[in-house]
Amino acid sequence: MSERRVMLLGLPETGKSTFIGTLWHFVEEPSIEYVREASLPGERRHAQELAEHVRELTEITRTHHDADERFEVPVEFPGSGTVTLVIPDRSGEQLEGLVQRRVWPELLSEEVAQASAVMLFVHPSVITPPLELHLLPSVPSGEEALEYKNPSACTAAQLIDGLEEVLEAMRDRWPVRVAVVISAFDLADGDTPEQWLDLRLPAIASMLRYDPARVQSTVFGVCAQGGAREDAEEVKQRGDLHERAWARSAGGSDIPFSEPVRWALGWE
Repeated sequence: MSERRVMLLGLPETGKSTFIGTLWHFVEEPSIEYVREASLPGERRHAQELAEHVRELTEITRTHHDADERFEVPVEFPGSGTVTLVIPDRSGEQLEGLVQRRVWPELLSEEVAQASAVMLFVHPSVITPPLELHLLPSVPSGEEALEYKNPSACTAAQLIDGLEEVLEAMRDRWPVRVAVVISAFDLADGDTPEQWLDLRLPAIASMLRYDPARVQSTVFGVCAQGGAREDAEEVKQRGDLHERAWARSAGGSDIPFSEPVRWALGWE
């Protein structure tokens, strides 16, 4: 595959757009030399708008464009190569639809066919845990039991289901490189990214760790805004976005913000 394309996947509100906005700020920042704009087709204006929202810690508004059109951003890593970062849909509804409705949305299907690697986004504040174990009351003989319904599977189940579909569709590219990106990692209470994934989403961690024939994986933690939106004035006092945003490796070491992309492409 000649063109390198990294697909950003995640359920709704998991930080894909925020990551792109911060990365584009790094691209445009003159003092940053390890990533820059690539001479490939892409949506620079939209990336600039995202970067401005993240810099100012303002809400990134959702539009019809976000849900129904692919969003592509080209970047270059001097000395390594160029890559197009692709969000099949910023809303995350296409992955959600694949899992919940058991159909392949058109944009997601098209992108899976072209993708070189996957970045899977999760957010500490957007996790549906498994149901608590409890017993239904016993039903007298001859009476029909009430149906027990769970309209929304837990986050781990949805992500495993979605990943299984994506990996199977990328069978010709096995093992697929999957970088798990934990957004808002300043909320992780001192854990390393690897510890957090093992503790909060152990089924995902196990699936990725013990399936080397189909997938190569690692996990990163990022703080793309440098702090919470509700603390915007205090956060902005820490400096411009490239001074306050940060990323960490699986073991907790500080790394360049763009490193999850480089790892996904095998440019370690």
